[in-house]
Amino acid sequence: MTVTFDNGTPITDDTNIQLSTSDVQVAPISRLDDPETTDINEFTTLFGSVGSDSAGGTGTFFIHAVAPGTVTLTASAVDPQTGRTSRATFNYTITQGPEPFERLEVEAVQQSLPANVFDLTPQQAFRTVYNTEAEISFRDPLGNFVSPGATGDQSTVEVSINPLSVAAFSTLDDPTTEEINEIFVTLGSAPVDMVAGKGKIFIWPRDPGIATITVNAFDQFTGETIATQYDIEVVSGGSTDLPTSIRLVGSGANYINGSGGAQSQVVQVFVDASDVPVGNPNGFNNVMVDINTDGPNSGEKISGVNAQGQNVQGSSINIPTNNGVASLQLLSGNSANTVIMTTTTDRADNNVDNGLQDPITAQRSFAISDGILFGLDITIPNLNNLFINNVSDQVSTETGLGNLDGTYTMTISAIGTDKGGNPALPQQIQFGLIDSPIVGFPQDGPGTFVISGTDGDPQEGGSLFTSVGGEFQTAGGGAQPGDTLLVFGEEILGNEDLESAVTVQSVNSQTSITIAEDFNRNDLTGTIVNDLGIFPYIVGRAVDGNILATANIDDNGVASTEINYPVSKLGKIAGIYAKGQGVTVNNVTRSVTDSELILYPGIASIPSAGLNAFITVAPSVIPANMETAVTVCVYDAAQHPIQGANIQWAFLGTGNGFIDGVLGSGIMDNRSGADGCATGIANPTGIITSGTDTGYVFNVGNITCQTDNDNVCIQVADPGAIYLSATPAFHNNSGVKIIDLFLFGGNGQGIPNVPLFVSCQSSGGELRVQVEPGATDENGMTTSNIFAALDGINESFSGTCDFTTGEGSPTATVTFNGIDLCTLNTSPLPPGCGP
Repeated sequence: MTVTFDNGTPITDDTNIQLSTSDVQVAPISRLDDPETTDINEFTTLFGSVGSDSAGGTGTFFIHAVAPGTVTLTASAVDPQTGRTSRATFNYTITQGPEPFERLEVEAVQQSLPANVFDLTPQQAFRTVYNTEAEISFRDPLGNFVSPGATGDQSTVEVSINPLSVAAFSTLDDPTTEEINEIFVTLGSAPVDMVAGKGKIFIWPRDPGIATITVNAFDQFTGETIATQYDIEVVSGGSTDLPTSIRLVGSGANYINGSGGAQSQVVQVFVDASDVPVGNPNGFNNVMVDINTDGPNSGEKISGVNAQGQNVQGSSINIPTNNGVASLQLLSGNSANTVIMTTTTDRADNNVDNGLQDPITAQRSFAISDGILFGLDITIPNLNNLFINNVSDQVSTETGLGNLDGTYTMTISAIGTDKGGNPALPQQIQFGLIDSPIVGFPQDGPGTFVISGTDGDPQEGGSLFTSVGGEFQTAGGGAQPGDTLLVFGEEILGNEDLESAVTVQSVNSQTSITIAEDFNRNDLTGTIVNDLGIFPYIVGRAVDGNILATANIDDNGVASTEINYPVSKLGKIAGIYAKGQGVTVNNVTRSVTDSELILYPGIASIPSAGLNAFITVAPSVIPANMETAVTVCVYDAAQHPIQGANIQWAFLGTGNGFIDGVLGSGIMDNRSGADGCATGIANPTGIITSGTDTGYVFNVGNITCQTDNDNVCIQVADPGAIYLSATPAFHNNSGVKIIDLFLFGGNGQGIPNVPLFVSCQSSGGELRVQVEPGATDENGMTTSNIFAALDGINESFSGTCDFTTGEGSPTATVTFNGIDLCTLNTSPLPPGCGP
């Protein structure tokens, strides 16, 4: 911590600097050890607040990470000249550390080995099933690979294996000993060199049994010796060096010659002998590879290196395995095709050069594609997909807190494939969006496109679109040149080629439109298919949202773009499309399109801020045995209203509960409006006495009004008691809030001429009474104005205002919450955000 005078010079030496942490359970602090205090080590003693004398204007402290979380560190110092105290704060975040790990480990490529029943020498058994490698690793306390404490110039670990009758080990070759190769010198115990925290040994099986490898390393960080053990199983089992299984694996995609895509891929063949790699063949080939195609051969070949080291190529080759793996290349031809590859090994003698006695095979098909776009499919990821946008960094509110611009950005992607199922080769994809004209939003839900129908008839290969039920000149004010027509051809089996997103050129009549380009011919079968007027369609334009119009397909065949839309339209319907170019035949290029309907979504949660979508209700208490208007509001995690939502409800407890004339449970008549709120008429009847478990609960999907302490969200009053309700009871944004207060008996009669009082408290920011509530009127009602400003930069605050009578009961509490604007997923971040 650095402390200076106003002129920038360091504070006087030996000035006490204090540092405190807001949560010692997350990040306690300490300072340098004072050698004069022999009874305490200030470095290892953890404090919530501790001081350090300055030297050169600086005090040194240590932060200790105890648990994940965020703390506020506050530093302060007193100016020795003026007595003025200066303070500074900053947030410090501790994230989850690495998973527990072993400091010293041994891991072998194969933990189970066959017994060396043939008494092969190490030179003969090297890189066969009778030999495996093991890696020794050493880490520092933070998990970094480092070499253990050295004894002399070289860092080593001590290794032993027991019993030697089961297995032995050897070390890497020492290049300074030219007359001997240490790999082939088997040992029972020896030091093993470590470089950058890694060492290697070779393990040689002998007779069946369990051999235990023991490794000891000197830990220079603790001054102690660390030990670990690892078991190797040596099993019997006859001819374990002969094949028992074969499989093959490809490594990518093949495209035809001249396409611009990859024209070869590596294929590997795995041959096992009793679940371990088959022994290496000695000068002969043990894998036969053959290919054929499902159509005329256009030049596809396979290529590899045989046991004699020769390059071999053709439609059939013989190659050897090394450590149970044989590698080859599949080479493309000149046209799209399907290659069927068959691999064979001989279970009788692991040799295919001398004929097949007991063959075992594996087979796989490989598509040789042209890379030309054939299909597009729009997809929207569920995680890390929505972004909250800011305006310029130069713009802020009067309090300097935040500058959200009222829009969201959502990522969408389109995955493109060619006809062979491989990723389509790179090209530019066009994206588009329409969200108007619609009706019914939000009062009837997300809305319905006005210019739409299910009897559309696109002219195959032409530019005419008709709909017998269309109202192209009048519906929603009529279609316009430049509008987008979406035809959902994929909805009709066998008509995928008519999935279209085209531009309206002219409106010919109520039932006819001309588009600016031709529809596809719908002749993928070789013959034009015309199913007439059965296609769903919509016509519209964008008035609320927009979309980045183009994106390029990447190596995975995926093009991604972003939709931007206002928070005032959350829950509204929109149509989106992605469009690319397919094959060209007779100078006509096929359009490849996918169209989808979406809703402009809100944000379900912002984990970094601890925020989730939520429901508020008002009032929190209603009279028994009479009708009362109740309001339910739905918000996303960023506190923006969700519109057009169906709000489900249920009544709990004694008596009967109605809403909008429905008994017990149901859906409110009104959907959430532009403010995210819906109002219904609640009527709890037959209530003689009630408690906190009698009332109503509400939910929208998996969003509920209930918290951990709630039995119900709107409580039905006890007819014999007096209540005070405050509406709204929750506020999650800043500004002047008008609170409606109602003092009433449990059966709903207002209690007049009773003075009400309010007190507010908050953890920070500003929360104050602007207008006192005063006395209730003849209906038992009054209001109070509260000013709230609880949002912050790198922090947020919360508070409550408690309303009551002069006697102290009944009471009503209104909760106010702010947000840390830096924790929202905004782009760019508000000014001042950062560590």
